[in-house]
Amino acid sequence: MTALRLIVVILIVSLSLGILFYRYTSTFTPTITTLVGGSPGYNDGFGVAAQFGFLKDIVCDGEGNLHVIDNRSIRKIVIATGKVITLVGDIGHFSNPSGITSDGKGNLYVTDHACVHKIEIATGKVTTLAGSRERGDANGIGRVAQFRYPWGIISDGIGNLYVADQNRIRKIVIATGEVTTVTAGQFNHLTDIISDRSGNLYVLDGVRIWKIVVAIGKVTALAGSASWWWFSPDGIGSEAHFDLPFSITTDGIKNLYVAETYGIRKIEIATGEVTTVVKGSQKGYHIFDFPRGITYDGFGNLYVADEGTHRIFKATIAQQ
Repeated sequence: MTALRLIVVILIVSLSLGILFYRYTSTFTPTITTLVGGSPGYNDGFGVAAQFGFLKDIVCDGEGNLHVIDNRSIRKIVIATGKVITLVGDIGHFSNPSGITSDGKGNLYVTDHACVHKIEIATGKVTTLAGSRERGDANGIGRVAQFRYPWGIISDGIGNLYVADQNRIRKIVIATGEVTTVTAGQFNHLTDIISDRSGNLYVLDGVRIWKIVVAIGKVTALAGSASWWWFSPDGIGSEAHFDLPFSITTDGIKNLYVAETYGIRKIEIATGEVTTVVKGSQKGYHIFDFPRGITYDGFGNLYVADEGTHRIFKATIAQQ
């Protein structure tokens, strides 16, 4: 190959990669602020004076409060004031809590070591709704039921919980504690689950987002691919790739949001189009350092529980 031809090939490849990279990284960056936290510890308080130890999943209760798993405790954050209080302390209620949700009726539900607990927000009272801490796949009522590795959990708003349990989706009827299996076998290790409250679930298994039509148990891949990529491109459906996504939420209208290693991605439900909302870094430093939970408040704001920085971040996305 002549030198001229080699130069032309290099230019074409460079231009193609440039167009590709521009397509996959052009984003709008929302306003991001620290709501609470910033240093390791377990102290209650206001704003940055509050301390968190090992942040995990987070949920908005629809009443102006956030609730977050912090190691083996449940912490409450009043959004308007930034006040942090410990709702349930590390006094033996939990072994290894992973996921949290709210039923919008004054109760929280937390996945733990092979079981699901109920927490009354007004009193902090903890009871076991389903599971016995003995790992397994058995359906049943209350402590007869078994879970393997329950992580994500979500309420559908009509009396049911859905749990991402290793490679299967489990349904819990809140009133009775009855556990049944919705679907199993299509997934890798599931980390989180969300409901659009229109009869559909969306689950995150580390590389893909799957859609489940609950009424018929139909499972389809919405976005993401199992193949490795040296960066995390945006795109439609399987064109898109994720970088260790851990938590998922929805704006209740038409979009999903995923917190991954250093950023936030948006997925349009109707098309499966993935775009980057928050880039991996800004001005030379990472904004997030392993976000473990993400939730939406219904007013144009996302809240991210970030393990590495011991902070709860607020990301205003209403402009989008």
